Amino acid sequence: MTVKEFIIPKVQLYFFLVTMIFFAQMVLGNAIDPKRVIYYSDFKDTFIMAGLCMLPSIVTYSKKELTFKGMLVREMVQFVLVEAIILTLAITEIESSSQKIMGVVAIAVAAAVIYILAILIGWYRQYLESKRLTELLKEFQKNQ
Repeated sequence: MTVKEFIIPKVQLYFFLVTMIFFAQMVLGNAIDPKRVIYYSDFKDTFIMAGLCMLPSIVTYSKKELTFKGMLVREMVQFVLVEAIILTLAITEIESSSQKIMGVVAIAVAAAVIYILAILIGWYRQYLESKRLTELLKEFQKNQ
């Protein structure tokens, strides 16, 4: 895998995470604390959170091709690390103790949904790429 092949999906993942985190903040914010005012300085937290959530995917990178079981183990480790990051940030950010438990649970569920969506979209993109390469190979073999 070249550096370009490694970095491009990570950049795409980062912007996907930023978008989904903004969406989750909007939904959870309206459900948990709709009267809270959001300032422009609060937007930076989303970009920082998306960057922190990408760290496990960089740390667990493997140069060799993983088996399906190895890939599942890596995804589970990444999921646990991402949840730990999100929950740590959530616990330190939520001020009201009455909303803390509900807020932390909602954030954990939102993080799980976002993580699963990211995995599914990544797998779908890989499926489309493998399908394209298979068609190219068939065309190449037909012309031989």
